[in-house]
Amino acid sequence: MNAKITLNAPLAVSTDPLTGNTTEYHSIEDFAKGCIDESNFKVKSESYIYSKLPSYNCENCEAYTLINPIQLSKVIGYAIRGTARKYDTTTTPFKEIDSQQVSFIIGKKGLFASGLNKPHLSYVVGTNDMDLFIQLAKAGKAVLLHQSLDEAYKILNSGMPENVFRLIAGKSTPVNNADLFVQVDDSFRAFTSQQIETFFLEKRKQIIESGAFNQDADSQHWGELLPLQQEESVASNPYPIDALPLLAKEAVLAISEHVQSPIAMTAQCVIGAMSHIAQAKVNAPDRFKAHGEPCSLFLLTEGQSGSRKSTSKNLADRAILEYERKQYEIYRTELEQWKSGQAGLPKKDREAYCAENPPPNDPSTLYSDITRGGSTCLNN
Repeated sequence: MNAKITLNAPLAVSTDPLTGNTTEYHSIEDFAKGCIDESNFKVKSESYIYSKLPSYNCENCEAYTLINPIQLSKVIGYAIRGTARKYDTTTTPFKEIDSQQVSFIIGKKGLFASGLNKPHLSYVVGTNDMDLFIQLAKAGKAVLLHQSLDEAYKILNSGMPENVFRLIAGKSTPVNNADLFVQVDDSFRAFTSQQIETFFLEKRKQIIESGAFNQDADSQHWGELLPLQQEESVASNPYPIDALPLLAKEAVLAISEHVQSPIAMTAQCVIGAMSHIAQAKVNAPDRFKAHGEPCSLFLLTEGQSGSRKSTSKNLADRAILEYERKQYEIYRTELEQWKSGQAGLPKKDREAYCAENPPPNDPSTLYSDITRGGSTCLNN
């Protein structure tokens, strides 16, 4: 989640009053590594990082990440608050001679957030309650703080992946998005991490089953549907490859240039390969099913014989084909071993062997195309 922001001037400076050694931090990444115990949301020991009180140790002050509301995975600063202490280093052990309550930012101002970049999130919570934010963050939950619950939901709805369910929680029902609001009371403060998880998963299930919501981030921005008119040419409506991730876009352009195939055809092949790989990693979101649906696309590309359909597809699938070839070799070896293990056994023993040793699974996931008459190319 940390983004390395390198600056000319130090982002933070820590000078040990005992040794005089000075450490400069020029990026959020380096500062976090040197000064922040991120698992406990605390400042590490011997961190003299408050510029207004450079001789005060900020050890054990609370530390929370600040993120860019436009790029939720980008940490741009840390909010530090707690008690900074000054010690007389001429005595052994050191004697505390003063303490000050501090609250300051290292880096840039942003929104308090925690855990938004964790893999396989089933839900994320937006709240306007600082105490609730801290409780959820320390429990390892994905949470964002904003003074407005409606704004918190809007930010999460537009910035989080569609397969992550977005909730808002607090003590008072917001003006909008009340169907996604989870009310907590003072008893919630005593919840353990597991109880918090169970609580929000149950609330998520109830909301999904109610069906009274829409989490499409941009659903309110759709205009009129474009008519399907044959006269609309490719030139006036080019295939939107700029909407693809950079690596995918470059693959489309490279394959198209190499085999001299239409951009749209090549893009279909690349998107099909991406969908194929994604199936083993993620499910597509489904508002009515907690675990979603298989991540799959049905892509139909029409082209005459010789238009480079198969060549484009083979290049787009090259890494998949190589992986499957290796897996199939392993499968063939295991299959032969399985057959040898039962060879010569009486029927009864063979049945027992098969019950205890099921045959290996064929790993093939790609199949020969079903082109007929050179007119179509299918990707799934």
